[in-house]
Amino acid sequence: MQHFTLAIAVRALIVQNKQILLVSNDNNIWYTPGGKLKPGETLPACAIREVKEETGITIKPKQLAFVLDFFDSKDSVHKVELYFSAEMQGNEIPSNWSDQDGPVRFVHFFDRETLEKITVVPAFLRECFHTDAAIYRGSEKRDLF
Repeated sequence: MQHFTLAIAVRALIVQNKQILLVSNDNNIWYTPGGKLKPGETLPACAIREVKEETGITIKPKQLAFVLDFFDSKDSVHKVELYFSAEMQGNEIPSNWSDQDGPVRFVHFFDRETLEKITVVPAFLRECFHTDAAIYRGSEKRDLF
C-alpha cells in the first residue's frame, strides 16, 4: 500500500465582471492562484499571501466556496484544496508583477465562453459561476503537475 503525505492548499476564486482570474506556468494549463498552507497560518492569510506572491494582487477572502481532495501518486501526496471566494482590492493586475516563487508566469481573466476552450484544472472551475454548485467536489487522482 502506498503511503501519502497530507498537504493542505488554499486557493482563491476571484470573479470580476463575470470573469475568473486564473494563472499558468506554461500558458497551457490554467488554475486558480493559491498554494500550500504554512504551519500556524490561517486559511484566509494563506490565500492572501499566495495570491500576492503569484499575481501581485491584494485580495479579501470572503467565504469557503469549494473543497476538493486528490491523490498525486507520482509524488505520494494527498492534497486537500480549499477554495475561497475573494474580492480584488483594486481593479487591475500589476503590470510589473513577477511571481516570487517562480512557477506562475501568466495571469489572466477568462469569461465563461473562453473557459470552455482552455485546459482548466480542476475542470469544475468552468462551473464556478453557478451559485448552487456543491461545496465538496469529491476526490480524484491527478498527475498533471
